[in-house]
Amino acid sequence: MEAKDTELQIANKMVKGPLYYFLRGIALLFIKLYFRIEVVGVENVPASGPLIIAPSHRSNIDFLLMAPVTRVPIRFMAKDSLFKIKVFAKILNYLGSFAVIRNTSDRSSLKIASQVLKNKDALVVFPEGTRKEGSVIKDIFDGVAYLSIKNNTPIVPVGIGNSDKAMKKGAKFIKPVKIKLVIGKPIYPMVNNSTIVKRSLLVDLTQVLQSELQSVFDKANSLP
Repeated sequence: MEAKDTELQIANKMVKGPLYYFLRGIALLFIKLYFRIEVVGVENVPASGPLIIAPSHRSNIDFLLMAPVTRVPIRFMAKDSLFKIKVFAKILNYLGSFAVIRNTSDRSSLKIASQVLKNKDALVVFPEGTRKEGSVIKDIFDGVAYLSIKNNTPIVPVGIGNSDKAMKKGAKFIKPVKIKLVIGKPIYPMVNNSTIVKRSLLVDLTQVLQSELQSVFDKANSLP
């Protein structure tokens, strides 16, 4: 219980301190210069939170590439293994990131994610759960749809082109490859007239998200 309370306190802490914006500024400068990043569709992103950013996932650098998507403070659901390194865990905690146990129904992380959205922040969640390979978006988890419906929050799909070429799975170094982001129009959840999220709504919204994410991913990979 103590660990859960600590994580909830972290989620409640707005990431608006000077260190957060300093690190975010460094990240923006780095990806603009190193990756010559091109962003298409930024006008589709709501000007204020809460919102769920749902990117494709082909590289470990994908989380870093979300910096130019919105000015809203960004939180991340990070894999639990990252928190095993104490120094890195402190940095992640300060920035408001929180651990999620992948490939499971992690109710604790979903509760924290809902609190993040109540704070009107932007939450980055990779619908595919982990890094995938290839050009097809498939077998996405319904956690994004659940958070969207439960908190009446729009989902913004983001296709990331070439991040796998910049740092493929297993690579130790990052190559200066041009990165392209295509941001789709926000997907608004269906009304849920119940305290329990209906399974039918989860299935429908997940299917819509998968289709829209595939569309922006294809566009990101086809840009010259």
